[in-house]
Amino acid sequence: MRISTEKSDSGKLTNPDSASIAAEFRRKPRIRRRRMIIGSGAIIFCGVIIVASLFGGGGSTSGRLQNRDSTRTDFGNDPGELDFDPLSGYRESGYPAISHASKEIVMAFTMRGVVEKILVHETDPVVPGQPLIRLKDGVQNWVVEIQRIAAEDTTPQENAERRLALAKYDVDSLEDAARRDAVSPRELVRARSDFAGAELDVRAADSAHEQAVATYRREKARLDDMTLLSSIEGFVVSVSVDEGEAVDEMQSVVQLVNVDPLWMDIAVPVQLGLRLKPGMSAVVHWRDLAQDVPTDAMVKFVLPVADPASNSIVVRIEIQNPQKIPSGLHGRVKFPEAEEAWLRSAGTAPQ
Repeated sequence: MRISTEKSDSGKLTNPDSASIAAEFRRKPRIRRRRMIIGSGAIIFCGVIIVASLFGGGGSTSGRLQNRDSTRTDFGNDPGELDFDPLSGYRESGYPAISHASKEIVMAFTMRGVVEKILVHETDPVVPGQPLIRLKDGVQNWVVEIQRIAAEDTTPQENAERRLALAKYDVDSLEDAARRDAVSPRELVRARSDFAGAELDVRAADSAHEQAVATYRREKARLDDMTLLSSIEGFVVSVSVDEGEAVDEMQSVVQLVNVDPLWMDIAVPVQLGLRLKPGMSAVVHWRDLAQDVPTDAMVKFVLPVADPASNSIVVRIEIQNPQKIPSGLHGRVKFPEAEEAWLRSAGTAPQ
């Protein structure tokens, strides 16, 4: 800003704009203070937003930790939440479960081939060792026959043993002649070498015969594997190939199940599961049968691991099923002996 000055009558310098200059100097501090206030307010506002996002948001990590800590503190300060309910999860009507087959297997061939004959169909009963499906085995039958002949042929062994006997005779004869100085040492050495070679020929013939026998057994096993046999007693659920169809190794072709006995896996309260032992009694009430006839069952095992989320433990029961009730039915399971002991311990057992 440019300032002009003049001399007054008294000789002093005077400024005709001194009033405006003084007003300008008084106004600038006010502007600076206003700017500082606005800047400070903006900084405080941003700080509040940052703090709120860090500690006030329920979805942030700090918020979750804070909520978890506060929950833990509230749980510890509330004695009522620590009270133990001795009958937690008890169901007087029983515990729901679904039956399943005690054995369910999917069978396959261990080699490629073409299906020649399907010997069973859906719902057919089967027993262990019963043929199910057979592959075409004409070529393999000839291979087995060739290997059988080779395994039964002992001619190479007999020939090697005859040569060994002859070599032994030559050695004995030459040694006797050598004692009379009637043979040269070279001839005796050669005879002994021939005898050692004949011994090796006998061992080689024995080894070849053992290999022939092993090969025959291998090819016979391959021939046997071309007929699929049942490994369980039960029923045929499905056959997934047709005659004349090519199959690969490990391709599923037949599904079998055994429903006698049936199994049920039940999630029961931990307090009840701890009282159950293998062999204890159970009773099943079927929901899907027209007549609700209670069926006796037996505890097979109790898993050694409980589920903390549901406060339950899995128990498997076994149901003898001579009537061949289908698997997959719904029911409710009671454990009379264990439940009576549970109620008695809680002081609510019926008198």
